[in-house]
Amino acid sequence: MWRRGDTALLRHVDDGRVSRVVPALVVEHSRPVTALYVPLGAPIKIRYGREGRPIERSLPYAERWSQPWTLGDGEWSWHTLMLAPRDAAYGYWAVWDENWRFHEWYVNLQAPLAPTRFGWDTSDHVLDVVVEPDLSAWRWKDEDELEHAVSVGRFSRAEAAAVHAAAEQALAALAARAWPFDRDRSGWRPEPSWRLEPELPDGWDEP
Repeated sequence: MWRRGDTALLRHVDDGRVSRVVPALVVEHSRPVTALYVPLGAPIKIRYGREGRPIERSLPYAERWSQPWTLGDGEWSWHTLMLAPRDAAYGYWAVWDENWRFHEWYVNLQAPLAPTRFGWDTSDHVLDVVVEPDLSAWRWKDEDELEHAVSVGRFSRAEAAAVHAAAEQALAALAARAWPFDRDRSGWRPEPSWRLEPELPDGWDEP
């Protein structure tokens, strides 16, 4: 269905509601992997809180998660190539800045991508891993927030353990220098003819 260069929607669905929408360009869609490119500045939909402003990351997790919200306009902050192995509970993100300097690898823990008529749905699993651009070191990101997510009932202890297990599986590829760490990908670029078409189709917010 999806061709290289098509615009598709990557949606996050939480508690039966679409909580984030990211338009992305399809780089590859095959049995082993789905690869998407999100340009810096791409218009996205994010959660807005009570005062009609984006919910700030600086707020305590319990407050961010529990407060009423609607979707409002946001903007993607990096050039990002997202590589999602089929049925995996994680994705590998290659990240560049506005000048196409390679910034980092980012392992995003998430529900396996589920195909929809718009593109793919997932759900963020809070925990992430940041990998140095030269692969020399890595660090956990948001371990504390995963603990907070358990405390407010978003995840059970067993589910949080499964998130950690998925992270360890993703990191095994880094240790072995296996795909996608088997070559230097810092020189990857989108094709010049690709154009993001972010108009949202009817029903885009239906879970």
